[in-house]
Amino acid sequence: MYNSAFSVDWEHYVPEPCGYYYDHDTFEPVYYEWEESYLEMEICDVPACQGCCFTVVYSEDYYPESGGGYTYMLYIHGVFYNKDGYAPNCENCNLEDVILQFLKELYEEKNGDEEFWDYLARPAVGGTGQFYTRARCYDAAGNFCGEGCCEKEYTLITQNTDADPYADQAIINQIAWSTIPDDFLPACTTETCTTMKCMDIPFQPYGSIYCGEDIPCNYGEWEEVEETISLNDIDGNETDCDGCTVTFTYRWRETEAGCEPSYTDLEIISSLEVSESCQCSTATLSNLYSYVINWLLLNGEQVEYLGDGDCIFNTRVLSKSCWTQSDTDDNIFYFCDPTPCCWAIYKICNYGGAIVKTLIETGGTVETPECDPTAACELVCDAFPDLKAQYRIKDNVEEPVEETSSYILPNPANDFIEINFLSNDNGPFELVILNVQVEVIAVHNFNKTNIKFSQKIDANNLITGNYFYQVRMNGSIVSKGMFNILK
Repeated sequence: MYNSAFSVDWEHYVPEPCGYYYDHDTFEPVYYEWEESYLEMEICDVPACQGCCFTVVYSEDYYPESGGGYTYMLYIHGVFYNKDGYAPNCENCNLEDVILQFLKELYEEKNGDEEFWDYLARPAVGGTGQFYTRARCYDAAGNFCGEGCCEKEYTLITQNTDADPYADQAIINQIAWSTIPDDFLPACTTETCTTMKCMDIPFQPYGSIYCGEDIPCNYGEWEEVEETISLNDIDGNETDCDGCTVTFTYRWRETEAGCEPSYTDLEIISSLEVSESCQCSTATLSNLYSYVINWLLLNGEQVEYLGDGDCIFNTRVLSKSCWTQSDTDDNIFYFCDPTPCCWAIYKICNYGGAIVKTLIETGGTVETPECDPTAACELVCDAFPDLKAQYRIKDNVEEPVEETSSYILPNPANDFIEINFLSNDNGPFELVILNVQVEVIAVHNFNKTNIKFSQKIDANNLITGNYFYQVRMNGSIVSKGMFNILK
């Protein structure tokens, strides 16, 4: 299955809208300030392209007519199609066929909108509408030399039971290209830059915006989630960003049968927007990206129902390789396009309420991704959180536990360890640390007052190696385990 309802900041990835009308007094062209920009409509019923779904990205506005009323105007930014594991050859579909079906469904959607039809001076019965696209200019040798703006007209045949052609019951029963030639404005601007190509809009797979087209095992239906998180949300990974938040949208899925191995996929599909007046070290691109991915691994929807002792063995984080900071707003970061994809695969486990991750491997659609230095794009593949990234403790345990248990995190550890001890019995206890020769090298005394006890312990005096530990209450060993120090 494929869900083509994107949550993309389209203004970063498709051409800005163009379009114009002539001022009735000066007869000079006036360029539109499009009222509704970067709208989306999913189209799945193109007659010649059964099995393909398309997302048309468009803007709309109303042109004031001299005699009163308005003409409905469209700008089409681009068309993006499904190209996952189940899709046919959607790239072979005819772009004009897709746009014609889009126009038909767009007007059918507006048929029940009485205000829309009463608002318009056109289209009348048998009238025309028009939409705009960007045009590209070429010289005689075929070299690109600039951009223009194309106007494309289409015919609308309406029928209704009322004499008023703008009545809300108007039904579009035919849409066809007009025979009127395309009108260009502005035209190519130099003597050598003379040829314009209209309808030169993005017509490409959704994988060109998201990751997916070239990644292995690209099967499964995505779910989207919007989050606003604090930049101090991960235990053990505190920052100097008190009061700062970052807002983003991500998607996740379980890959479907037929994948070997199967994956739980995560991907950020929007810009990262940091709260205003946030000045801290984490709010740089690489730090911010690593922090958000870390939060996703430990707090995302995929771990919501992860039971005690359970693991997700192939959590795959997908990402566009190159990101950049907005040149108009220092608090917004987004991925560059076009750019290849990279990924990191993690094992995520729930140990008594602690969500712990371990990096397994990394990869990408190209062996060595590179970023465009002229676009100030920065490689983020190296910012995937590594083995030393921290973990999240779930909510405090309040209900009695079925059996006494303990664990030490992180594992492997470096400069500290944290003992987590779950038991229905409270009171003093000892944490005894032993080396591989089972020799006692440290004893720590604590007093337990809740079902779950957690306490960090300095581990700077422990060298690289394996260690055993014992939890003792009233002279008896009630729980034990093993951990590793990696310096």
